[in-house]
Amino acid sequence: MHYTGPVYRHPLEINTPLLEITYGCSWNKCSFCNMYKEVRFNVSPMEHIREDLEEMSEKYPKSLKNIVLVNGDPFALPTEKLLEISDLIHEYFPDVRRLSMQASIRKH
Repeated sequence: MHYTGPVYRHPLEINTPLLEITYGCSWNKCSFCNMYKEVRFNVSPMEHIREDLEEMSEKYPKSLKNIVLVNGDPFALPTEKLLEISDLIHEYFPDVRRLSMQASIRKH
C-alpha cells in the first residue's frame, strides 16, 4: 500500500480498509492541526491507486462494503476524478456501498 506522511483513521473505521487518494492537506492552515505541515498536498497517481486496490483485493473479499479514502482532503478533487476513482474501486469491489473520507468543504 502507498501511504505518504501520516494517516488518520477515525476510530469508527477501525476495520475498514484505507485507500490513499491524496496526501497532505489542501488547506493546511488550521491553527489546531499540524498533521500534514511537513507534507505538501498532492494527488496520488492512478497507478498507485490501482496497485493499492489490487493489493486490497488479495486481502479483502469482493463483497467488501466500505472503503475509507485518505489522506488530507480527497474531496478537494474534481468530481470527474472522484468518479474515475469510484469506477476503479468498483472494478475491484463491485459490492462496495460506502466510500468515506475526512474532508473540508472550504472553498480555497
